[in-house]
Parts: sequence; C-alpha cells; structure tokens
Amino acid sequence: MQVTQAYRFALDPSPAQERALRSHAGAARFGWNWGLGKCRERYAAERKWYSGAELHRLWNAELELGTSLRRAKLKLRVTPPGTHRPEYSHAQRRPVIGGHSRHLPAGAGALLRS
Repeated sequence: MQVTQAYRFALDPSPAQERALRSHAGAARFGWNWGLGKCRERYAAERKWYSGAELHRLWNAELELGTSLRRAKLKLRVTPPGTHRPEYSHAQRRPVIGGHSRHLPAGAGALLRS
C-alpha cells in the first residue's frame, strides 16, 4: 500500500513582498500574452507556430530594439487627466526641474514615479 503525504502552505507576505509578487505575476502575464500574440500572428500568416527557442530569440531582439515593449510600457504609464508627471532626462534618470536636473532627497523619486 502506497501512502501519499501532502503539505499545505500559506503565504503571508509583507506589503512590499506582495507588491513584488504581483509585479512578477504581471511581468509573466505580459510575457505570455506577448508570445501568444506573436504565435497567433505567425499562424494566421504562415500556418506555423513558433518554437520556444524562436520566441526567446524574438523576445531578445525586441528588447534590444525596444519596439513594442517600450510602447506597451508607455501605454501602461498613462497619466490620469489633471495630474502632472515631471519630465525625465534620459541620461540622468532624474526629473528635469526648471530645465536643470537636480538631486532629490532620498525617497522622493518613488513618490514622483507613483
């Protein structure tokens, strides 16, 4: 007679850990949906599916070019009407205030990004 034993675990993450878990799940969902979209596009055009290795190559190529992934990220960061986000200097990754980038106090960057 074979006995099967199971364990049940429950997660009790802190708020920061919960945000990290949700972020990871969101990134996984984005990647899955991206791959599914690419497979559907190719199947509709050629009646062929991408392999896992081919999808990895496409993903890395698009990351290097920054085409659709950057556009999707920008769409997710739409600013609600009536709010203001500071412009960022791409070279310094700091807000441009009055035409000059300035250092901000610790923690202020997170407030500006939210």
